[in-house]
Amino acid sequence: MEGYFEDAASMDYSLTQKYPFYCFTNTSWQNIFPMAAHWHYYVEILYCTMGHGKVIVNGHTYDMVENDIIFTFPRDVHTINTIANDPLEYVVIKLNPDLLFDSPKEAFMFKHFRQLVAPVPPKFQQIKALEGFDHKHLQVIHDLFINRPHLFEWKAKAYLFSFFYAYSNDLASRGYSINGVALGKDDLSSITPAFEYIHDNYSHPLTALDAAQHCHLSYSYFSRQFKKITGISFTQYLNFIRITEAERLLLDQSASVTDIGFKVGFTDTSYFIRQFKNYKKITPKQFLKLVKDDF
Repeated sequence: MEGYFEDAASMDYSLTQKYPFYCFTNTSWQNIFPMAAHWHYYVEILYCTMGHGKVIVNGHTYDMVENDIIFTFPRDVHTINTIANDPLEYVVIKLNPDLLFDSPKEAFMFKHFRQLVAPVPPKFQQIKALEGFDHKHLQVIHDLFINRPHLFEWKAKAYLFSFFYAYSNDLASRGYSINGVALGKDDLSSITPAFEYIHDNYSHPLTALDAAQHCHLSYSYFSRQFKKITGISFTQYLNFIRITEAERLLLDQSASVTDIGFKVGFTDTSYFIRQFKNYKKITPKQFLKLVKDDF
């Protein structure tokens, strides 16, 4: 099972250009399970309409049954599998975060930093019941998207906003925010090229000076702006990217911990293990054991 980063090109691109959301249904009789471990920059909502399956999100396993909702944030590493001979059918709604925010900067921060600076506890990413929202409306969104009657996107967006309103209120009642990313007042554009550069080069030796030069900025100015705008250091973000990729590779169960550490850019295995534990609260070997036991 080969993991991957899933971007808009893996979806029907003509549709993603036109609509900020995309819907389809996966079923157990399709030859797609176990699904490869992957992550993406958009929000994904899974709504189980029949049967029973297992979903792993960031190393946490959920038993998904009919009427359950599994919510994944941008950069959440996740994979899905069927259970024995149990049938499984679920709706997938992929949503561009730009739809949820008033400014491109807020959406950008949500995509890149949401689960790093203000993670939602795993237990709140599986939704059994949501006050003020009928789970079956997610099936309605799917059906509207597939059939596309006149102005269907207006009605679909209304249901989507209703879901996010109910989910945000539910999280707020537990002391969490669906956004939760503090924004600096400075313009983000000066350091924006650094993020694509990190994504393309995280597996190689990479420093803040390299990123600063890529942005045509001095090291000191780049470092100050990065921390001022995002609230974290360049090194914290780089390690987060590397650990996210390591988690995806660990889910494949096809390489050793040492090899995976080197693949994602760590030159010292001990440092890789410490950083993995810092971000995931367990060691890579403990993570592997959880995956083997649950999948």
